[in-house]
Amino acid sequence: DAIDVALTAHWRSTSRALEALEAVADATRGAGFWPLVRALDADADTNIDADACEAYVRARARAFVPSAAAARVMELAMGARAYSPRLEAFRAMGDAATRDGTGGDDARVACCRVQVGDDVFTEVYALVAAMDGLITRARGETFARTERDHAYATFDDALPTAVLYASPGTACFSAMHDALAKASDSRVLNYVLRPVLFDASCARANSCAASGVDGNLLRLSGFGIELAVKNMEYKAIDDSKIKSEGDEGDQQEDEEHEDEDNRASKDVFADEPVAGFNFATLAARYPESTDALKLFRDDMKKKLSLASDAPLKVWDIKDLGIQAAQRVALSSDPIGALVDVSQNFPSLADSLSRMPIDKTFAKEVRRNHRKMQPGGLVMSLNGEQLELDTVDVYALVESIAKEVGVYEELVHLGLPSTIAKFLLRIPKKENQVKIDTDNCESIVFYNDVEKDPKFERWSKDVKHLASPSPGGFPRVRRNLYTVVAILDPTDHGMWDMIDMMDQMVEAQMPIRMAQVVVTGARDDTVSTRIDPSDAKFGERVALAANYLMRAHGAEAQRDFLSAISINRQMLSEPSYFAPATYAPPTWALARQVLVTILSQLGGVDGDVEAFIVSAIESTTRNDAARELEHVRRDMSRKGLNAPSVLLNGEYVRDAVARAHGATLATMLNHHLRLEMSRVKTMFTQGEFDGVDDVSAVVTRGASKKIRPMDFRRSRESACVLRARAV
Repeated sequence: DAIDVALTAHWRSTSRALEALEAVADATRGAGFWPLVRALDADADTNIDADACEAYVRARARAFVPSAAAARVMELAMGARAYSPRLEAFRAMGDAATRDGTGGDDARVACCRVQVGDDVFTEVYALVAAMDGLITRARGETFARTERDHAYATFDDALPTAVLYASPGTACFSAMHDALAKASDSRVLNYVLRPVLFDASCARANSCAASGVDGNLLRLSGFGIELAVKNMEYKAIDDSKIKSEGDEGDQQEDEEHEDEDNRASKDVFADEPVAGFNFATLAARYPESTDALKLFRDDMKKKLSLASDAPLKVWDIKDLGIQAAQRVALSSDPIGALVDVSQNFPSLADSLSRMPIDKTFAKEVRRNHRKMQPGGLVMSLNGEQLELDTVDVYALVESIAKEVGVYEELVHLGLPSTIAKFLLRIPKKENQVKIDTDNCESIVFYNDVEKDPKFERWSKDVKHLASPSPGGFPRVRRNLYTVVAILDPTDHGMWDMIDMMDQMVEAQMPIRMAQVVVTGARDDTVSTRIDPSDAKFGERVALAANYLMRAHGAEAQRDFLSAISINRQMLSEPSYFAPATYAPPTWALARQVLVTILSQLGGVDGDVEAFIVSAIESTTRNDAARELEHVRRDMSRKGLNAPSVLLNGEYVRDAVARAHGATLATMLNHHLRLEMSRVKTMFTQGEFDGVDDVSAVVTRGASKKIRPMDFRRSRESACVLRARAV
């Protein structure tokens, strides 16, 4: 018995023909889409069955893909049903258009639907009759075009747009398509096709439009599991009764058979086959060879017993792991061999133990042992590390498709195949700006993975980088990740960054962190207006934070900022869809926190309140003001603005985060994932071998400061390159 556990999508299975259509569009960058539309709309064989339809669709799709490699990737994506979500999105758009448009109830059950503005048509004659007035009404309306839309000709934003929701191979498609294509060729409107098969009954009997549509929810590839169940319950049975009944049955059977030779053979041999041989049948056919068959059967049983059940000697299993890996690596079908060895290892152990070991392969395995922990798992594609915590079958297929696309372009340029493959394996150069955070007085870390007691149980061996770990971060007691947050209290988003850094500390993430608090270091390229009250608040918080760091250390500064963030007024509770929102902190809150911390730490001459008034709230130049000015100069020398973040020296600016519609905290989280993958790649390439200071390795190539190139030059000073005739 077995139990199948499958992960299903919330939508029903989609047409494999339309999935192939989308796959060809991606593989050919749209060039093969419309030719395949015409091919799929043509008549197939009458009453073609499901298996033949799938083969028919794949053959038509392969005909429009430029190379065998691209075709294999396309079929891999189609096998994973990677394009089904896109088709379901088109279906949702079509349903929304008919629900909100003017088509009425008929449009909601139609197989072909055309939307032009707010108007929806389901019959071609009505569309053609209303075309002139329709175009006039829709002219000037903006169309929300997506990157997945398929335009019939060059898209013109000045023209109205007609969107056809339909599938090739349906009865209504050809007429609708021809009418819209003719209007598009006349530059009357834009024609966009969003492939949708609204119901399997829409497909013609002689087409494959409904191939793969079974009415069930779509099963997601790569997420299923089969649980093999075996009944291990022992039962007490009186076998004497069974034996007597069996004897009576045998006696009756003997009386029914006339052939004595056949009867004798059935007494000797069981009906169950041994290693594929049915000895009962063989003995019935060749009764004169019964003794020889019996010897052959016993010999086969002995060999099978030795291969699967007999225990191996200690010296037999010494290199069993290398021998198993060798069988997989040297196989003509490595994936198939891996599946076979993994699923049938006990029965294959005996034959594996007798396999001669290739010395070159064994040397490579032992070299990898110096980099990998037992049970470790590393996966790369053309030398680029894949993050196993986040990669799935769909992301893997997409990555493979991109690599194949680059390979095809290189070959198209005239490069030999071997050179193109070599170029793909060259490590990609990093193009991020990296800044050295050492030897800067204003950058002081408030934690240290290599020294803090809470990490003392962790191993310092970098081999653990290859071992799976909860949360993605390996439990290695090394400063592999360093975050320096340059914070400006006048920026309200600063407190989200502080919250995230606190959560990292609480979760014991192995990240060394520092906070630099400064004002007056904003990015000049970004125009921002700071409210006077925010400016006053920010200046006082920066003065207090830098005083605490110099007088009591970076941990005191961090406690001060964290306490302010925690005690902010909550405006809305967190929900499943959105995090909690908070009001900006006030100086009254920050002052109260500062009083509490200074009272606990001590070291202030006289009254704490008087100290805050004279050192923090005063406008005169004092020691705290001079300290803040020193931090500004340090950041200016480095060329760093606030707010920003340095991750292993990589400079992430708030302006870049805003340009991507994100916050600096979310950008840091994204770059941390990328950096984890990069660090693991560096490990597998042996860059940490024999190195004590791993922090210097991950920040290799960092500059002392940013040297920006000023492209804002006047016309008089601009450099003009002129072509010189040869």
